[in-house]
Amino acid sequence: IQMEATPEHILLRMAAVEAFGNPLIVANKPRWFGVSAEAQEVVATWLKGFLIERFFELLSHDGRTDKRRPKFWASHRGSIENMWFVLGPSAMSSWNDDFKKLRNAMGNQCLSLDGSSPGNNAFVMKLGNIYVVEFGEKGNAAFLFDQSNLPFNLSARHLEQRQLKGDEREERL
Repeated sequence: IQMEATPEHILLRMAAVEAFGNPLIVANKPRWFGVSAEAQEVVATWLKGFLIERFFELLSHDGRTDKRRPKFWASHRGSIENMWFVLGPSAMSSWNDDFKKLRNAMGNQCLSLDGSSPGNNAFVMKLGNIYVVEFGEKGNAAFLFDQSNLPFNLSARHLEQRQLKGDEREERL
């Protein structure tokens, strides 16, 4: 099955995630037992696109987020093996229903960003052996890291901005 060629079926994505949990979360793997790997990958790809779109949509209302970024990353969602959303204080503590729903949908892929401006957020993606850290505010670069030398721990609930920028990065875009 070509995931990029499989049009998203929103109700099917929602029902699958409701029944089996977020397929991007390792702890949910047993719940997906009996579901083909291809079907899991299709739902995961749909969910990645939804989360990327909502993440950037909610965070772009302030005008400081580059609107080209969600389109770019959504077009590469089939290559993204996993992703994490590192939210600054404004997004993490927002009582807005949309933010609460988004944080809930992100599950344990939602982490807290410390040491940054309140409105800054980061989007971390695993693409093969490379981790990409994309900050939400304009003027921030994307940072690439080899998985063998990550300066941050994605199992932590809180990450410092300086860790996500790192000193020993592979490249800075």
